[in-house]
Amino acid sequence: MSFGRRNTDWQAWGQHRRRATARMAQKSREREIEEYQAQFEDKDGKGRLKTEGNKDE
Repeated sequence: MSFGRRNTDWQAWGQHRRRATARMAQKSREREIEEYQAQFEDKDGKGRLKTEGNKDE
């Protein structure tokens, strides 16, 4: 394997890792946002934070 070939493969691998990492980070961010917003979804729809004392759930 020539050095030039190895070099282009390495650059492509680095670019792939950057894209894959960004995509994974975006997915985890979206999941965290959904979990955070789910805390505020109450049965009455007023957007209050759910607490342990809410008996009307």
